[in-house]
Amino acid sequence: MPRGRPRIYKTPEDKARANREKSKRSYHKQKVAISSRRVARRYRHERVKNKPILGAAPAEAPPSAYPDPDDVPAWMALVSQVAAKTQELIKGSVRGYFQQICQCFIFSLLRNEIDDAAMEFESMKITIQRCGHALLQVVGVGDEYRAAEQVEREIDQVICCFDDIMCHLLVGKAELFDMYSSEQLMYQSLV
Repeated sequence: MPRGRPRIYKTPEDKARANREKSKRSYHKQKVAISSRRVARRYRHERVKNKPILGAAPAEAPPSAYPDPDDVPAWMALVSQVAAKTQELIKGSVRGYFQQICQCFIFSLLRNEIDDAAMEFESMKITIQRCGHALLQVVGVGDEYRAAEQVEREIDQVICCFDDIMCHLLVGKAELFDMYSSEQLMYQSLV
């Protein structure tokens, strides 16, 4: 009497054919899910990619892409770069900056503008935290660290306002419009 399980397939070709049939059955059961994953993966890059404006100057590298400096003056230069970039974006007034962002969103109804701006401030926060940690290690709690901490607080305030807008946007666009028109958004209470 032979030992073990009886052989189902007599030849390797029969086994390969059975495996192909099994794969085909599995594919037809999962066809919709597989297709949607493929489409999402295929077009994800096109949705995320920002197209440059014709005639505009080439974009600078984000502050977090800068290499780590070696000494305190270089860290302070990076802090001042992030502070200048923050002031350049908000143009002196956080309220005015968010007013412009919300108006652009209301007219276009594209969430990408809010997401892109929020990601830019998130990357600046990562950079300024790197600077703060390095300055704290090198010089301790001094004027340099306090300068980095001040810039981080400004960026945190902007990120909190973005979070407030995103929370209302998660509920729905109508919720954001109502909060905007009744001036109950967080940035609208800022001076």
